Amino acid sequence: MIASRLMGLLSLMILAMAGCSGDSPMAPPPAGVKATHGGDLFPLPGGRGYAEVTVEPENAKAKGAQATKSRINLYLINTDGSAAPSPAPTEVTFTDGLGKLLKLDADPSAGVAGSRFKSEPTALLPGKGLTGEFAIVFGTDSVKLPIASH
Repeated sequence: MIASRLMGLLSLMILAMAGCSGDSPMAPPPAGVKATHGGDLFPLPGGRGYAEVTVEPENAKAKGAQATKSRINLYLINTDGSAAPSPAPTEVTFTDGLGKLLKLDADPSAGVAGSRFKSEPTALLPGKGLTGEFAIVFGTDSVKLPIASH
C-alpha cells in the first residue's frame, strides 16, 4: 500500500518536472486573438504579440513548375489582437528548413504599418507545410520565431 502511494507520488513529481521543462504545449491565445487569414498562429517571443503564417499559391490556376511557387505571408498582431505590435517591425526574413533565406517586404496594402509582410513567390514543396525560422526586427531589437505549420 505504501509502495503504491510512493510510486504514485513519484509519477506525479516526474510529470510536474516534465511540465516545467518548456516542452509543454503553448497556452491558447486570449479570446480576442484569432488567425483571421486562415493560417497558423504562433506567439511572438518576449510577449510582443502573435504571428499568423499563411502560404498562398502565386497563381492557383497555374500548372507545372509555376504551380509550386507560393508567397509566404506573416501577419503580426499585438497581445490583444487589436493592432500591429508596437513598435512596428521594420524587417522580416525567413530561413526555411534547408537554409534558404527569404526577405519578406512590408505590405502597405494591409492598411496598418507593420501588420503584414510577404515574400516574393518562391518554390515550396506542395502539401509539406512550412518549417523554418522567422527573424523579426523591432527597432533595435530582434526576435527569432521558429515555426512548423501545416
